Amino acid sequence: MLSASRVAPPPQPPPPPCAVADEWRTWSSEEQVHFSMLVRLLDWEQTAAVTLRFRDEVELSQVLGATVSDYASAASLSSFTLPLPPVQPNGGGVQVLGTASSPLRHAVELSCAAVARHPPPSPPHAAECELGATYAVTSSWGEAQMVELRLPRWEVERVLTLRYWGGQFVERVSQLQGGVELTEMWDEADGSVIKLRMLGGEEAAGRALAAAAPRKITFQLSPPVRFLPKVSCHDPWPPPPPRSPPAAPPLPPPSPSSPPPPSPLPPRHPPPLPPPPLLPPLSPPSAADSISTHAAASPKATPRLAFARLTWSDLLLFAAGVLLVVAGGSSFLRRLTLGPHRPAPIADALEQTATAAADGGDESQYAKDSCGHSEHREAELWEDLD
Repeated sequence: MLSASRVAPPPQPPPPPCAVADEWRTWSSEEQVHFSMLVRLLDWEQTAAVTLRFRDEVELSQVLGATVSDYASAASLSSFTLPLPPVQPNGGGVQVLGTASSPLRHAVELSCAAVARHPPPSPPHAAECELGATYAVTSSWGEAQMVELRLPRWEVERVLTLRYWGGQFVERVSQLQGGVELTEMWDEADGSVIKLRMLGGEEAAGRALAAAAPRKITFQLSPPVRFLPKVSCHDPWPPPPPRSPPAAPPLPPPSPSSPPPPSPLPPRHPPPLPPPPLLPPLSPPSAADSISTHAAASPKATPRLAFARLTWSDLLLFAAGVLLVVAGGSSFLRRLTLGPHRPAPIADALEQTATAAADGGDESQYAKDSCGHSEHREAELWEDLD
């Protein structure tokens, strides 16, 4: 009976190298061994740095196309890390030159570090820079790179903003040419920001906007950057307003067999207030109270109600008073009218009294008789007048 045995899978082939050491050369001079090689990257754009490991004690004398950022050396072991510029040099790789105390017995080992993934900024559009600015890297090496900025249109005093991203920080801007000046430069969380102010030139003199031959701006950046910056010709746009939530879809029409939807519940109301306490019954008002209350309520009925409260004795007294006032008034009027014009008999009696007194007679007796007669006559005259 045959038994099945498991067969081990074949080994996986090693991953393809990310870089190769090409054009290797060695020579000796003054008890030292010199070497030279060209490090070529298979994917330059996706490689951020390459590390060289030697199993011999070596020193690097020159690196063309990159910089040395990390160096480690121990007994029979040397390691160098070379950050790569974003643009591949013209030679197609990084030229490395070094020395060793003895001939190299082992080949160099190469390893690569991939470019960190950063979300790119929103792509520029026509509204970002209506002057048509384009950014390009013309040359790059280990310590710096040359940049060219082309503008088909030119506006004096306009400010160009270069915003670098992906963790790229610029330390120095030099060799600035092309009619611009550096006004500001600062670092943000994700990269550096550079502002360039456009100056007036011969073709832009006297005009705010010149559409002459394209202008070219060149400058040098240190250290070199990998990602192209975002170029804008105006201040940052305000953020867009927040989106409103989508409207709810309409309800489907009810089917004939489905029951009608329940009616909405009535709004909740607070419980009714308790009834007020019962008051004791009021006693009926008296006649006098009702009359006085009615009199106070209606001012026009006040004289009639007051006259209704008079008794017959009050009315009789009031009538007698009126008669007395009328009689006294008429007598007073007669006396006032006839006072200075007494009747002729009274005047004659007074004149006779005065004549008798002048003759020397019994003046007193005559005067008494005359006065009595006069008073009696006056009384008769008053009665006739009445």
